[in-house]
Amino acid sequence: MRAQQSLFLNEKSSFSCLINAKNNTFRVTKRNDRVDIYRNLHKPSMFTIRQRAGELAGKVSGYSKSILLSSPQLIVLESGRQRVLKEKRKHVHAFVRGILCDAYTKPLSIPSDIGTRITYNPYRDNKFFDTLTDKNINHSILDFYILLQGTGAIILTKEDILTLKDKDILP
Repeated sequence: MRAQQSLFLNEKSSFSCLINAKNNTFRVTKRNDRVDIYRNLHKPSMFTIRQRAGELAGKVSGYSKSILLSSPQLIVLESGRQRVLKEKRKHVHAFVRGILCDAYTKPLSIPSDIGTRITYNPYRDNKFFDTLTDKNINHSILDFYILLQGTGAIILTKEDILTLKDKDILP
């Protein structure tokens, strides 16, 4: 299996992304940026990268189908969740905060025996939960990695990362 193409293609470990097609706005995202990641409500196969620091703090800097973060923190804003429950409409109120390790052009093929699959459903609870055991993930700050892609995310240990590199799934 060949490792998936990373979006960090240049020597500066950054990639540029079109943010607004109407006025041709591009923004740069760098490896090790502190970011919030959430599912894009208009493009469900994409995740949005929002900067946490620097001149772009609070602004969207990119999009990707698969994103790897270190030191992830699972965030659910209860006021936003209550708005979703009341209006029965999607609003961004749950996201993962962390340090950007990598972003990929396509979802990665992670074997099912590696990592813990998690997801979030505002109609179920105010926490992310394990899709296999249905148990809530109670860690506010995880000493792991998290891969966001598809309909959820996968919590990965450092050993999982090494295994995925050995199997040539991660570059």
